Amino acid sequence: MGKPYADEMDAMRGTYEWAMSSDVGPLAGFAAAAAGSPLYAVGIGGSLTAATLAAALHHDTGSAAEALTPLAFLDRERLDCSAASVLLFTAGGANVDMLAALDRAVALRPAALCLVSTSPRSRAARAASRARGARLQADRAPTGRDGFLATNSLLAMSVWACRAYGEAGLSCCGGLPGFGSLAGEAAGRGAARAAALRGCSNLAVLHDAWGKIAAVDIESKMVEGGMVGVQAADYRNFAHGRYNWLDKRPGSGVVCLVSPGCERLASDTMEAVPDKVPSVRIRTHLDGPAGSLALLVEAMRLVGAFGKGMGVDPGRPGVAAYGRRLYWLRYRPPPLGNATAAERAALCRKFGTDREAGPGARRLGDLRRFVDRLGRQKFGGIVLGYDGTLAGARGPQRAAGAEAKRILIALLSSGIAACVYTRQGRAAGAALRRSIPKEYWDRTLVGYFNGAEVGPLGDAGVPDESGPVDPALAEFLSVRALEGALAGAARTVLPRQVTYEGGGLSAADLAERLAAADPAAARKVKILGSAGPVDVVAATASGPALVRRARHAVGAGLRVLCMGCEGRRPGRDHELLSHPYSLSVCEASGDGRTCWNLLPPGVSGVAGAARYMMGFRIGRGHFRVGGAG
Repeated sequence: MGKPYADEMDAMRGTYEWAMSSDVGPLAGFAAAAAGSPLYAVGIGGSLTAATLAAALHHDTGSAAEALTPLAFLDRERLDCSAASVLLFTAGGANVDMLAALDRAVALRPAALCLVSTSPRSRAARAASRARGARLQADRAPTGRDGFLATNSLLAMSVWACRAYGEAGLSCCGGLPGFGSLAGEAAGRGAARAAALRGCSNLAVLHDAWGKIAAVDIESKMVEGGMVGVQAADYRNFAHGRYNWLDKRPGSGVVCLVSPGCERLASDTMEAVPDKVPSVRIRTHLDGPAGSLALLVEAMRLVGAFGKGMGVDPGRPGVAAYGRRLYWLRYRPPPLGNATAAERAALCRKFGTDREAGPGARRLGDLRRFVDRLGRQKFGGIVLGYDGTLAGARGPQRAAGAEAKRILIALLSSGIAACVYTRQGRAAGAALRRSIPKEYWDRTLVGYFNGAEVGPLGDAGVPDESGPVDPALAEFLSVRALEGALAGAARTVLPRQVTYEGGGLSAADLAERLAAADPAAARKVKILGSAGPVDVVAATASGPALVRRARHAVGAGLRVLCMGCEGRRPGRDHELLSHPYSLSVCEASGDGRTCWNLLPPGVSGVAGAARYMMGFRIGRGHFRVGGAG
């Protein structure tokens, strides 16, 4: 099986030039949408190298990023993607591990999702094209499928990632150089390097941040080709004991990956290593992402030359019969065991299906720990969403809304602090004053316009709907690149909030377009709404700030409970419901620690809020919460 590795190396220049001319619009759009949020980059085998590069690119923008294998992604306890983005790399797009990771990512509904593949008609590509909100960066490389090891597909996906972050304005480096400048300076030296390492049974591959990509690839190819054991370590981690392997195991060698930022460190490190230890240096004068690509190409050349010296073709190393059985094994998360029907319903609401709630046993543990923790607390305050939770009912739910307000009055009369969070302005305040006795107005805080302006219910002058427009909103309104996308939507501009209705543009779409058009303006606003109107408020507007106000009003040892409707980003309540003690009446986030929907099937919205509140056990100055169902 496979192709001659030398033929694949000969095709690298053509693949690089093809990848440099490809349209990377979907991936650049993803990079813009993912800016400012954590990133999970997922890959396996050779595609883990591309995932490692993507994580480095994203991390270089100032946001957290992690490269994961599919098993690590599937098995990560309490993984919440509602505030994170997921980028998956697969060359062939048919292996069971990446398909499982894609299914999980779709179920978790990340802030942004993209699949990168050089097989546009694969099962993974078809699934990604059908997934709501997912992007697909796919094109068939002119070289077709790789041999046993990822080569041309890996180079193409890596070039796409570098270009996408550059075109999204997120990379600090300039454009990528031509292939000759990228790899020409060290061309032909692979054989000499391999000769210097001949006879080694183990290699320590040392790297810095941008060299890590090549180190991951050397480890992958050398081990998968059955040629030599590899331990990859950054220079300083190597200095904390890993050098001892060289001393205790003759036949070990060192590969130093050297980029401009680590020249001195690499030299000082190798001066300390005895001359008897075989070593080679792979150096590039290019920095950042371009340097990563240069080291990656040279790493591939080293693998080919090393294999040739051993009489092994890395592209066709031969595979044991049991290897195919291992490759096609499917990972099945542990079953949910003795979960009750109510628990299964809560798991399905939070994670899509109980199959995707995996590992099911741990997710069930999250739910049970949350319910137990909730039941043991005394609450001295409550923060309630207004729209879709306390009010907004139609038809038969009107009675439920009246019941929820009746219980809210009972809480207030018992000395419990109450706050209400709403996307509306004075209209919501007026409606609340009609429902709540005047004696409680000054003790009830209201966060108007998604928390942009906060004041006591008794202050009819809050919010100010006649003052100047907030500077952050004025900057947003000046972004002319959005005019076409928003042309079909009705717009309402108030001092603290801009609202769009109709036009078919979602909050996520608008956030993505704004990030691509004007990243500076995008950082100054929040765009909210998982259904219905889309609200734009200043980034300083905050549901958690309302929770902090409530905390100051409660006695020692008492907690604050939050309740809302849209718990999944970019829903209006997603920040509010990230509080450790929070219940959703509709959408739940993917965080297993909080924001659970414990309602019976068929109960939601205002009726759900009333159902929760009817289970409150109210005492003097505090209340307790009942369990699921």
